[in-house]
Amino acid sequence: MNDYNEFRQTLDANLMPLLLLLPKEFSSQQFISAVKVLLHNEYSRILNGRSYRSVNVWLSRWYLQGLSESGIIEKIDRKKEIQTENGYASRNQVWRCI
Repeated sequence: MNDYNEFRQTLDANLMPLLLLLPKEFSSQQFISAVKVLLHNEYSRILNGRSYRSVNVWLSRWYLQGLSESGIIEKIDRKKEIQTENGYASRNQVWRCI
């Protein structure tokens, strides 16, 4: 699985179990963590030759935004301060299950 289209299909097929792992309001990082837990092998494969940052940006900016535009989740007008796995401070978008 080297293609984001394949990865998107896998995410779509597992969306309900992913959302059930999350609170009603969740950050982009919480969603990424759920993907890592539920779809560990698929996440590892999409990383092949890519940086964590590029995959995580795709998940948070493109995949979650697409879910929001489809009316599956809602983008909340606020950010949540988190600490990345590398120890850096980051502001993450907050989303809500509809």
